[in-house]
Amino acid sequence: MTTTTITLQEQLLQFVPTFRERAKQDTVFGQFPQQNIRDLIEAGYTKSPLSIIDGGQNLTASELVHYQQIVASGDGPTAVAIGWHVSTLYAILRDATWPEKTKRYVIEEVKKGALLNYVLSERGAGSPTRNAGPQTTAKKVEGGYIINGHKSFATLAPALDLFIISANCDGEEALFVVPKSENITIDTSAWDSVAMRGTASSDVYLKDVFVEDHHFIKYVNIAHAVRNSPASLLHIPACYIGIAQAARDEAFAFARAYVPRGRETAIIDAAHIQQKLGEIEWRLATATSHLAYGALLFDEERPFEEVRRILSSAKITATHYAIEVVDLAMRIVGASGLSEKSILYRYYLHVRAGLHNPPSDDEIYTYLTETAQ
Repeated sequence: MTTTTITLQEQLLQFVPTFRERAKQDTVFGQFPQQNIRDLIEAGYTKSPLSIIDGGQNLTASELVHYQQIVASGDGPTAVAIGWHVSTLYAILRDATWPEKTKRYVIEEVKKGALLNYVLSERGAGSPTRNAGPQTTAKKVEGGYIINGHKSFATLAPALDLFIISANCDGEEALFVVPKSENITIDTSAWDSVAMRGTASSDVYLKDVFVEDHHFIKYVNIAHAVRNSPASLLHIPACYIGIAQAARDEAFAFARAYVPRGRETAIIDAAHIQQKLGEIEWRLATATSHLAYGALLFDEERPFEEVRRILSSAKITATHYAIEVVDLAMRIVGASGLSEKSILYRYYLHVRAGLHNPPSDDEIYTYLTETAQ
């Protein structure tokens, strides 16, 4: 008797219809997709960046963007939320400036099912990519640090076990790994976005939180570190391509099934519908191949500036084309796409959020101009 081992990709593909159905049955718009997250943990996706020895699968950049597209085609908020954990872990494991003791602590926690994410933003301060220094403070005490502060836009907050936070430590910017504790409060009501509400990008309050010395990561220029991390450049574009793929599937299903009065065949045979569907296919193929090329360059360990230029460009391609794909899908489906019973209107809202995930368009255009040869 032989047993068949299902691959991670096969498991993720099996989740797609389940995640879509759960989203459609979500009577409370934007609730945190807790069951989806649990499924992904149990499937081993959250451990996939780890080495084989540590129970992972040595996830590559190419696999990361492909898997994120799959998850996002099932549910966008789930993909954005879990993608920050996966891509952040992926980046940490490749960051030689992290202390080995701190990195090993993170690895051991992830092996036990822990979720992590960078928590850098603060209300009223602007984006960390635009040199917004932290007001959160870390004070050195015997054996560790005492941290106090208020963070915002902490994606995946209700499920986080490890908060990687920025703080002002004796006048310098520093990073710390902060395990969840009773001194950390999550305010989910602060996140009321109509797009991607399910990411639970909540506010986090830290009051006299003690962390041991080995939870100090490093002194660092936060803006520089964020701009030079591959995390968001890999997983964010993939998420919005995945959402666009889901909208594409809805449009094709509708076009194949809908036979309006006065027609003998479904509208997929109509020239203007075929034009729109063709444009959808072109945009998805372009965005997917653009991002895949950047991920491949990263896997080949090409110079980071070369990779960063391609991935930054791919972020614009993915987010802009995703918006256009969902708009075309809405035009094909018609006014019913705006019904609360339709999943399309959620895709319509979700893809707009991609414009606001860092790096923003203007930052990318400036970077491309300044680094042009």
